Amino acid sequence: MAVDAFIAEPFIFQTLFVDPAGTPILVLSPNITIFRMDPLTGDEIPMVVAGPMSPVFPPELGRFVFPYVIPSTLLDGDVLYAETRATDPVTFFVSVSSETLNVKSRAGSPVACAGLNARFVK
Repeated sequence: MAVDAFIAEPFIFQTLFVDPAGTPILVLSPNITIFRMDPLTGDEIPMVVAGPMSPVFPPELGRFVFPYVIPSTLLDGDVLYAETRATDPVTFFVSVSSETLNVKSRAGSPVACAGLNARFVK
């Protein structure tokens, strides 16, 4: 499911890393890669490559965040893709999750509410 993000505004990526049973785990090297696709060639255009994620505050086992300002060079209707990765230190399994952002202009938004956007995070 894609979420909306607004040009030139902050967006906080958030990931909860869990084991196969769904229990939050301590992970190694949580990072994020953010990219968009070139509309002419279909090639990935990197925006952030393996950016280190930070633990949330107050601390919560397995949950990490990455604050990002949506570039002002993007246009209404552009799409950003994010992949988060981390390694389970016991099994060395690499956990990968993804998120899709629909980039929007605040001017085109039906509601301008002081930059606040609600989204549900597990």
